[in-house]
Amino acid sequence: MSIQEISTIAEFKKLVTENDKVMVKCFAKWCGPCKALGPRFQAIAAQNASSGVTFAAIDVDASGKLPSLLRVVGLPTVISIRKGKEKSRVQGVNFPKINSMLTALKE
Repeated sequence: MSIQEISTIAEFKKLVTENDKVMVKCFAKWCGPCKALGPRFQAIAAQNASSGVTFAAIDVDASGKLPSLLRVVGLPTVISIRKGKEKSRVQGVNFPKINSMLTALKE
């Protein structure tokens, strides 16, 4: 499964309206920890392609006011969303927490 690139508020709203379970990675190209998370997030998305979870990525430097709307204050930030509502989030590269968020989202 590929990761959807989201860059506008309208795209984000469409994403969470059309998909019940969403995992979003907020990142910046210059961010070292974001670079470490990137390949692992891609692998998690591939391993969970048939799980019913939609994976998306938001480049905070190329998405206008979307990071502010999502209250992103540190990078990387991973947010799990169910039926349009945030369920949990983690800031930084914390693979155990990201995996537990995903497990809870799949239930």
